[in-house]
Amino acid sequence: MTIYVLGGSNSLFGNGWVSHYAALKSQEVVNLSVGATTTLAGIYRLLQDGRAGRGDTVVWEYALNEVNHARGGYSVDLLLKNVEHLICICRRRRCRLVMAIFTPRPQELAPDRDPYYDQLLALLDHYGIGSFDMSRAWRAAHGLPAIPAELYADNLHYSHDPALLDFIARGVSSVPRRVPAQVAALRTDGRRLRLLTDFAKQRFTNSIMDVPAAPLPLRIAPRQAGRIIALFMICRPNEDVGVLAQLHGPEGSSRKLRISTTIDKSFDRKILKAVSIEHATGEAWPLARGCEVSMRPVKAPGPAHAEYQLKRRLRQPVPSKEPIVSGVLVELDPPERPSQQPPPPPARPVPRLPLWRRAASRMARLVRRA
Repeated sequence: MTIYVLGGSNSLFGNGWVSHYAALKSQEVVNLSVGATTTLAGIYRLLQDGRAGRGDTVVWEYALNEVNHARGGYSVDLLLKNVEHLICICRRRRCRLVMAIFTPRPQELAPDRDPYYDQLLALLDHYGIGSFDMSRAWRAAHGLPAIPAELYADNLHYSHDPALLDFIARGVSSVPRRVPAQVAALRTDGRRLRLLTDFAKQRFTNSIMDVPAAPLPLRIAPRQAGRIIALFMICRPNEDVGVLAQLHGPEGSSRKLRISTTIDKSFDRKILKAVSIEHATGEAWPLARGCEVSMRPVKAPGPAHAEYQLKRRLRQPVPSKEPIVSGVLVELDPPERPSQQPPPPPARPVPRLPLWRRAASRMARLVRRA
C-alpha cells in the first residue's frame, strides 16, 4: 500500500513536511506534487500516473494555492468542483483520502478567513473525509490567535523550522484515512473525467516528473462526448511563446483561446501548468462527435490568457521547437438516467371458471355445432 502526495510547492521541498511525514510511515510515499497551480494538476498527476488503487492513500494539499487563485479571480465554485472530481476518482479507485489544509501568510494574519475554507470543509464533511487544518491546529495547540509571521519563509511557504514541519507531518499522519462515502455529488453532476494524452509521443522529464508532451502544431480528434475543461502545458522561462487553441465543431463552429506558456520573472524553471478552460472563457468547451481540437503557436503579439505566474502579454512570440502540450482533460457526459415515471400497474389476471363450468361450456359448444 502506497501513499501518494498531491500538493503545491510546500509539499515539494526536499527537506519539507513530506520528508518528515515519510519518516513516520512504513509505506512508500510517492510525491506527485506540482507547485503554483490547483487541484487540476493533482488530477492530472493521479490520472496520468495511474498507479493509485485500492488500499492506497492519497494526501491532498492544494488549499493554500487555491485560496490564492480565488483571490486572483478564480471562482470558488469552480475550484471546489475540481476538488470533488478528485474525491470521486479516489472513491472509484477505492483509495483512502486525507486532506492537508494550509493557509498563506496574508490570509493567516487577516481578521476573517476566506469563504473558500468553510465551503471546502463542508464538501469534505459531505464525503466523510478527514482533514488536518494547520492554522486551526497550531492555534489550538499553542493558544495563539494566529501562526506567527516568522514561521513563514514568505507569503506562500512555511519556514523550514524542524519543529514546525514535524508538527505538520504528525498532524497529517494522525488523520484517519477513509475511502470517500457513497453519497450524491454536490458539484460535478455525476460527470467523470478522462485524460487524453495518446496524441503526445514525446516525454517531458525533470527532477519531479516524467510526463507525455507534444510539440506544436497539433490536431486532436477526441472520440468522447462531453466538455473540455482543461489543457495541460509545459511552460518555460526566457521565451516568448503562446498557444492558440481552437475547438472546431462538426458544423463549422469554432471556439478559440490564446494561451500564454511563458513564465514571468518570478520563476526561473520549467513547470507544468493546468489551463482551466472554464476559468479562461467562462464555460467548458462542448465536445461532440466530429469535433477536433487544434493547437498551434501564437504568431501575433498581444494579450493572452495567463495562469498564475505566466506572462499576460506576448511581445514578440516565436514558435517553440520543444514539446508543450501534455494533456487534455474532458468531463464525460453522465450516463442517461432511467425514467422517473412509475411502472404501469400489472394487468389483472382473468379469473378462471371452475372445472365443472368449463366442461359444461365445452359440451354446450359441441351440441350447438352438432
